[in-house]
Amino acid sequence: MRKYDYHIHSEYSHDCSMKFEDIVENAIDIGLTEISITDHNTIELYKCENYYSQSIHIVPGLEYTVNLNNSNIDLLFYGDKILDTELNINLLMEYASMNKIKLVIPHPFRNPTGLLFNYCTNNNRRFIEMCIKVAQGVEILNGKDSIKNIQESLLLVNNSVFDAEYLMGSDSHYLEDLGKVLNIKRGDDSIYGIKSSEDSRDIQQILDGFSNRGPEYFGNKHPIIYSLAQLLPNLNAINKFKSVIYEEMLSHGLSNSDVYNFFELKETNTGKDFDSLEQIEIK
Repeated sequence: MRKYDYHIHSEYSHDCSMKFEDIVENAIDIGLTEISITDHNTIELYKCENYYSQSIHIVPGLEYTVNLNNSNIDLLFYGDKILDTELNINLLMEYASMNKIKLVIPHPFRNPTGLLFNYCTNNNRRFIEMCIKVAQGVEILNGKDSIKNIQESLLLVNNSVFDAEYLMGSDSHYLEDLGKVLNIKRGDDSIYGIKSSEDSRDIQQILDGFSNRGPEYFGNKHPIIYSLAQLLPNLNAINKFKSVIYEEMLSHGLSNSDVYNFFELKETNTGKDFDSLEQIEIK
């Protein structure tokens, strides 16, 4: 059985302080079998660190931000070919269209960097539609997204617009978040899981993660810091969040597993089916 988290950041990202060795050690400790470290606009980690490990498979990854008509759109790319490719969107898209690397659309409805959020706010729909056509995966649940964004993303399950794999990613910037949102693969069956957690961190611990990040920064940049990824216990906001998402996932074939302590979102034939992007309501 594969358990993998393909959306993780390290100290090579501008907004993260996790060290590579700590990521690997922690991922192994919690039972992950595969990870991808997808730093923002850089593959420096893969040049500086020995990312081969006998205990865990590491897939080279990159979260690349495209500037499009003064808007920024995030895209995830995976594959060994990234390591000898100039980080240029034209080359990355060319290799993705040739299946030499894998393109995944992360947090599609996030404001302002989500691809589908930009579909209604950006004039260059041609590029966005090309991304959708080329993409081999779409992130239907991101561990740092808001309730609203996750609800919108879950509607992409069984959406005919996306002939792509459904992925979940923790979007970890802290060790405690590794694997809290992940994919599980049992043979040919894919299961998408939210791991419940007994770990607790108070807000001051989160703020202390960066000496130059204060409450105002997190209030503006991470308004959903009380999110699924943190799973802080005994907070009404978190209990409500989990309840809402649980109900949304139930409508897409959710089942509960006591063995793995996951909420499992299984692919079903329920859920909405859209003929075109025009039918997706992006609010």
